[in-house]
Amino acid sequence: MATNALTTYLQDHLAGSVAAIEILDALRDQQAHGSIGSFAAAILEEVERDRETLESLIKRMGGGASAVKETTAWIGARFKRLRMRHSLSEDFGALEALEIIALGILGKKALWDALAALRDMDGPLGELDLEQLMERANTQHALVEARRVEMARKVLGAAGREVETR
Repeated sequence: MATNALTTYLQDHLAGSVAAIEILDALRDQQAHGSIGSFAAAILEEVERDRETLESLIKRMGGGASAVKETTAWIGARFKRLRMRHSLSEDFGALEALEIIALGILGKKALWDALAALRDMDGPLGELDLEQLMERANTQHALVEARRVEMARKVLGAAGREVETR
């Protein structure tokens, strides 16, 4: 198995996708009754597609997933899922989850940008449709960010009004 800097970098992002998928899965399940649940399900499908692209790239480069990194990411996401379940409110947990996902998508955008800098390389990197991947990440981020801001107004605005009435 190849263990160069590029493979390690890709494995790190692959592990991050494990956490993102776990958090989106929890958000979809815990908010199943509302629009956030269906929104999370739609973003989850795209993140899973991006993960498959990354897994395929790593395999074509002679690498594999890092069990340690993926397990660590999974455990971290499980703690987040538990915290979401015991948050101040379901909406507060959703706000935090959306913020984590928005940050993760920014990380994914940075990955695609870094790979674009290597675009002239032969082999598996040259086979990626980086324009489409970057466009999808930009769209995902815009959608998640809009929902995050909407949820912040709802959750944090209500908290602000509660403080004002005391």
